Amino acid sequence: FYKSIVMVLPILLAGVILSAVALFGMSYGAINPEITLGDYLPAVSGSLLALISLLGLLLVGFLMFGAVWIWRNNRILVTNEHIVDIDQVTIFRRSVATLTLGRIQDVSAEIAGPVQTLLQYGTITVQTAGQQEKFRFDYLPNPYQVEQYILEVHKEYLEEHHETDGVAQASETHDHSAEHTHAHSHEVDSTTNPLEK
Repeated sequence: FYKSIVMVLPILLAGVILSAVALFGMSYGAINPEITLGDYLPAVSGSLLALISLLGLLLVGFLMFGAVWIWRNNRILVTNEHIVDIDQVTIFRRSVATLTLGRIQDVSAEIAGPVQTLLQYGTITVQTAGQQEKFRFDYLPNPYQVEQYILEVHKEYLEEHHETDGVAQASETHDHSAEHTHAHSHEVDSTTNPLEK
C-alpha cells in the first residue's frame, strides 16, 4: 500500500507557486533588457534575472522530484507473515519497521477531520503483544479497507499456524504411542513361559 500523496502535498504546492514565479522572472527578464528597481537601487540586467530565474526553476524542479520520490518510497507491505512499514524520511534517510502477524491483538482505522474525509486517507493503529504496544501507520488511503485486509491476513495466519501446531502435536502423540506400544510388547516377550522354549 502506497501512502497518500497528501504527505508531500505542501511541498508540491509550494513548488508549483515558485515555478510560476521563476517562469515569470524568465519571461520578464527576456523581454526587458534592463530592469530598474527604484531610484536608489542600481538597474538589473534582464538576462541576469532570466538566468537566476532559470536556476531557481531547476532547483524547484529537483525539490519536487525529491518529494515525489520520497512519496513513492513510503509504503506498507502486508505479507502472509509480517507487516513492513517503510518510511522514506528524506532522500538519504529511510527507516523500516517489521511487525509479525502473530503479535497482533487488534487493528483499528481512523479518518479524522474534513481534509482526511475529503481525500479519503487516515491512520491505522495496530495493538500488539510486546514492548511497543501500538504501531501507527499514517497517511494510508482508504484505511478501513486496509484494516479489513490486515484482519483477513491475520485470520489466515492464525488458522495456518493453528493447523501446523495441531499436526506437529498429533505427530508427537503418535510417536509417543508407538514407543509405549513397543515397550509394552517387549515387556510381554520377557515374561513368556520358559516351558514353551
